[in-house]
Amino acid sequence: MSRELVTIDAERLQVDRGAAAPAAYVVRNADLESFRDLKGLVIDRGLKHEKKGLSGLLLGHQAIPLLTGSFRARGQLTRAVRTLLGNAIRRADRNVYLIGAPDDLFESLCALEDKEPPVVPLGREIRTLADEQFSAERILNLLSPYTVPPALERQFIGKSIEAQLVRQLIVRAAHHHDPTLIVGDTGTGKEVVARAIHTCNDHRRREHFLPVNCGAIPHDLFEAELFGYVPGAFTGALRVGKKGLWVAAGGGTLFLDEIGDMPLDMQVKVLRAIDTGRVRAVGGEQEVKVEARILAATNRDVFAMVQAGHFREDLYYRLRPFMIRTPALRDHPEDIPLLAQVFWREIVRDPDACLPAQVLGALGRHRWPGNARELRAVLVSLHGLFGKTDLTLAHLSAVFQLQGYPATDDVTRELDEVRRHRVDCLRHLRRADEVVRACKVVIEARMRRRVRDARPPSIEASLAQRITELDVLCQQPLLFHTTSAFSDVHRLQGDLRGFYARLGGDGKEATSYWIKTLSPQLRCALGTIMREVERILRKIQ
Repeated sequence: MSRELVTIDAERLQVDRGAAAPAAYVVRNADLESFRDLKGLVIDRGLKHEKKGLSGLLLGHQAIPLLTGSFRARGQLTRAVRTLLGNAIRRADRNVYLIGAPDDLFESLCALEDKEPPVVPLGREIRTLADEQFSAERILNLLSPYTVPPALERQFIGKSIEAQLVRQLIVRAAHHHDPTLIVGDTGTGKEVVARAIHTCNDHRRREHFLPVNCGAIPHDLFEAELFGYVPGAFTGALRVGKKGLWVAAGGGTLFLDEIGDMPLDMQVKVLRAIDTGRVRAVGGEQEVKVEARILAATNRDVFAMVQAGHFREDLYYRLRPFMIRTPALRDHPEDIPLLAQVFWREIVRDPDACLPAQVLGALGRHRWPGNARELRAVLVSLHGLFGKTDLTLAHLSAVFQLQGYPATDDVTRELDEVRRHRVDCLRHLRRADEVVRACKVVIEARMRRRVRDARPPSIEASLAQRITELDVLCQQPLLFHTTSAFSDVHRLQGDLRGFYARLGGDGKEATSYWIKTLSPQLRCALGTIMREVERILRKIQ
C-alpha cells in the first residue's frame, strides 16, 4: 500500500470516528503494517484467536483498534463484523475498527467493488441503521430551530448535542396538548423534562403540576387516588369524599411517573379517561370533565412489556404521540463537569463556588450508572464530609471508597495502572513463549526429515504463520516488560526469517544456520521469557 493511500485512509478514519455510529474496514494483513505507523491514532490488538469474538478484542478503546485476522471464509468474516457492529451500537462505542484478512479473502471482498480499494467497508446497512436511529445531531439538523428560553437552559443543563436535542423537543412538546412519553435510564432527568414542558407553556405554568408515582401507590388505592371517591365509597373513606389527583390538576399537568408500574386493571381506566377527557370517582355515578395535560415517564422498556403482555398496547400508543428520550451521562460525558458545577453551587448555597479542576476531571471520567442523581449524591457526600474548600482528589477518592467505588486519587490510579501493565506483560510474554515453543517444535520436525531437499508444505505454512504471530507480538515492545526481553525475542524474529529464507535448497545451509545461529537464539529467548515471567509473578504477589 502506498503512503498516499495510507494518508487518504487516515483522513477517512478520522472522519468516521466523528460519526454517530461505528464503522468497520477490512485490510490486507500485509498492509496492516502501514497503518501501524499511524502512531497515536491506532492501537494494535495483535492476532485474532480463533475462539475469541471481535467484540472482546476491539471494543472499548480510545484509539482505533486494528487486528490481524485469521478468517478463512467471507461469510465467517462478514458475520463476525455484523456482530461486532451490533454490539458496538448497543454499547454506544462509536469507534472505527480495522480488521486484517488474508490476500485471497480480501480479493474476494474486492470483487464486490468496481475496483480494488485499499480498505473494504463492511456492515454498511448496520451503520446506516445506526446513523438513522442514534444520531442526535442528524435529528437536530432536521428540526427547524425553536427559540429556547434561558430558564430552560438552566433547567435541563448541558451543551452537548444530546442536551440541545432534548431542549428542542421540550419546547415543541410544550406547544401540544397530546400526551407525551418521556423515557430514559434512572437519574437522567425525566421529571425535570416533564416540569420543563409544563413551565414552557405560558397557559399551563400558572396551573398545577401534579406528579404521581405509579409504583408507589398501593394497588387497591390507585383508582381512588387518581380519580377520587365519594363519601362512603369504601370502608375507611372520608365522610366528605376526596377529589382525585386528575381533577385536582385542573388545567395544568398530571405527570404519571413510572408508568410501567401501573396495574393492568388500571390501564384500561386511564386509557378511557385520556380518550374521553372525563373521569368518574370511586362510588360515584357522574363523570367529571378533566382538562389536565398528561405526561408519562418510565425507565422500563414499555414496548417490550407490550409484546410480553404486561402493558396494554392501546395505552402505550395513546401515551406516545410525542416521545422524548433523556440521554444517559455516558452518552454525553462532556456535560458532566458543567452539571457538577451547577449541583455543587446548589449544594453549598454559593453561586460563586467552584470545584477544583482535578476533581472535575475525575468526575468526568466516572461512568455514573445512576446518572445525574448519582452524581449529585456523591457531591452531597463530598460536601457533608469535607466542606466546600481546599478539596483534592484524595477527598473525592475517600467518598468513592465509602460508597463502594474504586479509589480515584493519583497515587492509587498510578498503582492500578502499574498492576494492569504487569498483567498485560504477563499475558504477552506467555503468548510469546507459546509462539516461540511452537516455532521450535516445527523446526525440529523439519530438521528430523531425512530427505532434506524436500519442502513440506504443511511445515512451511505452519512456520510462516508462527513467524507472523511473532511479528505481531513484537509490534508492542513495552509489553515484553524489559528492553532485554524484547531485544532477545526481536533478534529471534530476524533469525527465524533468515532460516525460513534458507529452506528449499539442498538443506545443508538451513541445517548449518539452525545449529550455529537459530537453535542457540531459541534457547536464549525462551530462557529470557521465563525469567521475565517469574519476575512479574513475584511483583504481582
